[in-house]
Amino acid sequence: MAQQKLGRKDYTIAVKTGTDANKTKFAKECTLGEQYFATDTGITYIASTTAGASDGTLIQSNAVSLDIVTKTASFSLSASESGKVINCDSGSRIDITIPAGLTAGFNCQVVQKGSGRVRFLTDGTTTLNSYHSTGSEPNAVIGRYGVVDLVNTATNAYHLDGNYEYLFVYTNAWSNAFDGGGSQEFRTTALSRPSGTWSNNIPYTLSAWVKPNATGGDGGVIGLFPTASSSTGSSYVGSFYHTAGTRYGWFQGNENASGYTFTVGQWDHIVQIWDGSTLKGYINGVLKVSTAKADNGLGTGGTIAVHGASRGRWNDRAPIGIDEISMWDTALTDGGVSVGTTATGQIATLYNSGTPSDLTSLSPIGWWLMGDSQTGQSNGGTTPTTITDVGIGSHTKADGTLFGSATYSNLTP
Repeated sequence: MAQQKLGRKDYTIAVKTGTDANKTKFAKECTLGEQYFATDTGITYIASTTAGASDGTLIQSNAVSLDIVTKTASFSLSASESGKVINCDSGSRIDITIPAGLTAGFNCQVVQKGSGRVRFLTDGTTTLNSYHSTGSEPNAVIGRYGVVDLVNTATNAYHLDGNYEYLFVYTNAWSNAFDGGGSQEFRTTALSRPSGTWSNNIPYTLSAWVKPNATGGDGGVIGLFPTASSSTGSSYVGSFYHTAGTRYGWFQGNENASGYTFTVGQWDHIVQIWDGSTLKGYINGVLKVSTAKADNGLGTGGTIAVHGASRGRWNDRAPIGIDEISMWDTALTDGGVSVGTTATGQIATLYNSGTPSDLTSLSPIGWWLMGDSQTGQSNGGTTPTTITDVGIGSHTKADGTLFGSATYSNLTP
C-alpha cells in the first residue's frame, strides 16, 4: 500500500503588544481569544469575551519571565514582578510585603542569595498558606540559598512552597512568671548552633526580661550552664541577686556587681555578652559591668543550656518573673560604649526603649516567648509546661521546660 504524504501548514498567531497599562485600550477592541503581551511586565493577557457595548474581559495567561530582578532592600510586590525570579542579595533582612489587589495568577520565584534573611509579610488583608501548615504563615522566612515559589490562586489568597521556615505572629499578650524562688525554674535542653559547635572561645549574647518579686538571697537570675540538667556551682555564667538580694550582679569565676538597685515588681531588661575578650552586663540598655575574661567560661564540652531562676552559683533561686528570653552565638554590638553609658547599635534595638519587640531582624538562634501564641497556652495557669524555642536558623532547637509548679501570669513587661 502506497504511503500518503500529509500536507503541513505553518500558522502564526498574531499577538498585540504594548505596556501593561495600555491593556485597557486593547480590552475596548479585542475579540474572543485575541492575545495581548505587556512588554514591560512580561504578562500575556487573553480576551475571554469580545468587546462590544462593554469592554472585553481579559484573563492573565502564564507569565513570561523576561529576566531576574535583584532586590537589596525591603519592598512590596507589584504586578511587574509576576513571572520573575526575584534575587534577594543583602547582608541584612529583606521584608517582602504581599499587598492586596494583585491579579489571580500572579506568581514569582524568590531566591535568597545574600547572607541576610528574607521574610514574607502580609498587609493584613491577604492570606499566605502552605502545604506544610494548617493555616496562614505570615512570617515565613527564607535562609541563605533558599528558593521559594509564591502563587496567587484567588483574590488576596497566596500559596507558598519551598525552602523556608515558619515563625509566628509576634505578640506579648502574656508571660511566664515564677512566683517565688522555691523549686521553680526555667531550663532549656542543649542549644545547638547553626554552624559549628560550642566551645569556650565562642562569643554569645543572652537576653531576658526579669521582674523581681522579692528581695533577699543570692539566687541565679538568668544565665548559662554547660549542662541541661538542674545545676549549681562555679560553672554558672550569668546574672544573680547581689548585695543581699537588692541588686543584679554577674558571675563568671568571680562576682561582678552592677551597682543598679532594682525595684520589686518592676520589669528590667538584662543582657550578658562575651565578645571574645570581655564579659559585659547591661540593664535597661545601659552597660553596667565590663570585665576582661579570657574565654566564655562555659568549657569545651560543646553543651550550653539556658537556666532561668536557677540554682546558680550558690544553690539558691532568685524569686523572679521571666519573659522573652533570647540567645545568639555572636556578640551583639553596643556602639563601643563605656560603663554607665546607654548602648547604641544592636543592644539598643534589643532593648527597644523598654518594650519587648519582634526580634527577627536580629536573628536569635534561641528564642523563648514563654508560651505566647503557643498551642495550649492559657492566660495565666500552668500550661503548657514546655516552651517552644522559636529561634531562627537551621539547627536543632532547644525547647524550655517549667519546673517546680511554675505558673504563667498576664503581667508582662
